[in-house]
Amino acid sequence: MKIAEILKEPEGRFLEFKREIPENKLNILKTAVAFANGAGGRIYVGVNDDRTVPGIAEEPFDLEEKLSSIFYDSIAPIPNVLFQTVAFETKNIFVIRVLPGPNKPYYLKKFGPEDGVFVRIGPTNRKADIHVLAELKRQARNLSLDQEIDLSFSCEILLNLQWYTICSKGKGAWEAKKWPKN
Repeated sequence: MKIAEILKEPEGRFLEFKREIPENKLNILKTAVAFANGAGGRIYVGVNDDRTVPGIAEEPFDLEEKLSSIFYDSIAPIPNVLFQTVAFETKNIFVIRVLPGPNKPYYLKKFGPEDGVFVRIGPTNRKADIHVLAELKRQARNLSLDQEIDLSFSCEILLNLQWYTICSKGKGAWEAKKWPKN
């Protein structure tokens, strides 16, 4: 997709626009974590919210080096991030492409693996709750919810199990029978 077409798109689950890299890097780090925990996404730096393009003021190579260090020092596990500089009219736009991560959940080291996990909900970054966090952990192990073992059950539950069969007399009623004990 060409830059002119991308600039017409609204911010959303896979797309974020930033005028510049702010002094407080927390928002851009949350976005990178959320993209890595989801389906990936792109951050276009040098684009205003109204989609005008002032471009980037910094040298692209310096910006890439600085952001690489920030991501490496602030996010665990380290996400797969690609950087690219794109010319638009007479300006440069810096593109940060965050790939969907195989080692979920990704989190901000500053907040830890429980409180530092973020996901993308529409155009916003949200702290993952315990259910989302559990799902991200299952994804990392390549398991679905129904494949996960519930260790809270013991074998004793089988001894107390009641099973039901249809009465042979054709009454249509259900008859409860105790599991046979040895």
